[in-house]
Amino acid sequence: MTSLRSVRVIVAIVAVLAGVSACGDGSGGLPDPEFLLRGATAAAGSVTSAHVEMTTSDAIPGLAARALSADVRARKGSEPGASVGTVDVGGMRFDFAEQDERLFSKSSDGKYVPAQQLSGGGALPKPSTLLDPDRGLAAMLANLSNVRTEAREEFDGVQAFRVTGDVPRADAAVWLPSIQGDARLAIWFATAGRHLPVGTRLTVAGSSGEPASIDFALSNLNKKVRVPSVA
Repeated sequence: MTSLRSVRVIVAIVAVLAGVSACGDGSGGLPDPEFLLRGATAAAGSVTSAHVEMTTSDAIPGLAARALSADVRARKGSEPGASVGTVDVGGMRFDFAEQDERLFSKSSDGKYVPAQQLSGGGALPKPSTLLDPDRGLAAMLANLSNVRTEAREEFDGVQAFRVTGDVPRADAAVWLPSIQGDARLAIWFATAGRHLPVGTRLTVAGSSGEPASIDFALSNLNKKVRVPSVA
């Protein structure tokens, strides 16, 4: 038979647990965004490699690529980041490699040659900057303002929390050097484990003047990436 003292102890434990849950709840039953960002900023800074998929909803001033798919290796100490993949520019896709902070396109004979800036379409982004601990996704997360947790939903087959915040122009300029103002970033954090970012959406002004989005999806975190030699 349960004693009155035992009942009081159980009630007290439930009350404490309820209080702990409330401390982590800053958005109508969803996790506090600052809690997610603290853990995810540290986690993003520790990502050494990933497969990155980028797509845009519209043409964006200063960004030549409309879609990009790449295996990316982050910068490590004095060793620069690198990547290999395909990119869509003006409806045409071609293979590229990134080494020593330079981009190379694959020619018809299978050799890599320096990729020149594309006329009228801006420049190609360097995928490794997304994983750079000082100026990539980790920096964007650390510098977000006006953050909130908006929803728990599925993102690319993964259960995730969606957090949004304002990105300072300097951070957005890593991908969009010509950007004139701040941007809005939505980040999806995996609900399980270390809450690693599994996707992001950067919203900026498109060529039409209407809002346009740049979607990034990250997968195959910390798996080995082989980048072909361009020599």
